[in-house]
Amino acid sequence: MRKEKSLRFFVTFWFIIASLIPLLILGAVSHFFIKWQLEKSIDKQSRILARLVAQDLSKLFSTQEQLLAIVKNDLESGVIPESRFQEYVSSFKLDETVFESIVLLDNNGEVKFISPFRKEFIGIDFSNYDFFKKVKESGESQWSDTFISPFSGNSSIALGVWSKPVIIVGIIDLNKLSERMSKFEAEKDVYIIVTDSRGVIIAAHEKDIVAQRMSVKNLPMIAEALKGNCGVFEYKSNGIEYIGCAENIPEIGWLSVVIQPEDVALASLFRFNVFFFAFLGGTILIIIIVSLVAPRNLLRLIQDLKLQIANIASGKYEPVEKSVKFKAREFNELLDDVTNMAKAIRDREQSIEEAKRDWEMTFDSVPDMIFLLKEDGTIFRANTAAADFLGCSIQELIGKKCYEVVHGTAEHPPNCPHMLSQRTGQVESAEMELSDGKYVQVTCSPIRGRDGEILGTVHVARDVTDRKKLESEIIRSKNLLENLFENSTEAIGVVDRHGRFMKINRRTEEIFGYSRHELIGQKFDTLYADKKELEERRGEAFKGW
Repeated sequence: MRKEKSLRFFVTFWFIIASLIPLLILGAVSHFFIKWQLEKSIDKQSRILARLVAQDLSKLFSTQEQLLAIVKNDLESGVIPESRFQEYVSSFKLDETVFESIVLLDNNGEVKFISPFRKEFIGIDFSNYDFFKKVKESGESQWSDTFISPFSGNSSIALGVWSKPVIIVGIIDLNKLSERMSKFEAEKDVYIIVTDSRGVIIAAHEKDIVAQRMSVKNLPMIAEALKGNCGVFEYKSNGIEYIGCAENIPEIGWLSVVIQPEDVALASLFRFNVFFFAFLGGTILIIIIVSLVAPRNLLRLIQDLKLQIANIASGKYEPVEKSVKFKAREFNELLDDVTNMAKAIRDREQSIEEAKRDWEMTFDSVPDMIFLLKEDGTIFRANTAAADFLGCSIQELIGKKCYEVVHGTAEHPPNCPHMLSQRTGQVESAEMELSDGKYVQVTCSPIRGRDGEILGTVHVARDVTDRKKLESEIIRSKNLLENLFENSTEAIGVVDRHGRFMKINRRTEEIFGYSRHELIGQKFDTLYADKKELEERRGEAFKGW
């Protein structure tokens, strides 16, 4: 008998022929390393450029804040009186700053002084501008959002400084910021923009974008950066993939952003991918050629294995007859193992099905009404007793709210044990009257998940209408007897075996002239003068005790 060859022999033999192992490993490692280096280099370049812009603007705005701080100190210290503010500010060379103008607002937000001076601007009202309100309320310096300057008609921003009782305002024309971006000349198809804290573009190479006050806050990169998650991002806009980097300008919460199309940024990586996948395609072609000459018996055995697995998936567990006896021991053992697994699955399914039938039989045999409820009271399982009691089928109950089918209401009743059980995590019970006059004793036990969380309750209801009727009848009979006893025209008393009064009626009090309080606990013979006759009657009454 020929010795069966091992699976290892076939795997080693064919992979050596195709020379796949060294080529695939080398290709995968090379592709990963080169791609990682290129992406790292692209990310680094974008970060450096975005940080340079952020640092430049941060330094610029710090300088402007310092300038207005000097003006504030000179005003508050009395170095210059407010009346000479126009002359004082006019001495500044605004063209050496980014300020379009410096304005002094009174406590009502109206322009008192402006440099460069233009008479027609005196008295312009800034009281409705948000930055004026914020400066006045907080007493601290505030940068505004973008707005249309009433002086130049251009998109602008403002820095307001409180110097009680006036506010010093420096207004910056955003066109100047855009011009400042020109010193960061970037490569073709690389865009540099600056946005305010709302995601509105306030500086860019293309001034028309700034004039339109275009908002880019919905771009994933900008949205994340405004939340404080700065870094390099990839996103898609108008069918074009982009790579961008956003950096925060901490003094004012703005963003400096560098954006470029992905095909431009990753051009070298794309070229490498073309070469790599061409090589990989050639390798796959070799594998296909090798597979075509593989032994047919191997394919037949795999087909047998596939058929057996397909049968298992469709619920057929009978073993598949082998179409060929293959000489590889491991494959034959594998097919035998799958066959044995199919038998084991069949046995387990049968056991599970039997357990399921037993559980359902027990569930439906319980005479009490049982619901399995979700957290909101939705019924997802009910037994036969519940359906019979409510006069409907089980399927009609599934998906409905328990309070709808049981109580006929639009919400849980006030003392609902289902809701109480979910709050306390304990078994809760309550006696409830239904709309048709019936009474049920409801007990709810929490259903817990694997982690102990409450997923719903087991709702068990028992019809106690007959018991309630019996209790009512007993109470009615008791009240009737009490009434007869109390209102009898005869003096009636109840004594214990020692002759002491336990209870008397009103007629006894009237005849003998004693109150209940005086007679209860006293021997009844105190009411009789003839003790001998009384003893004889008492003996007859207690005979046999």
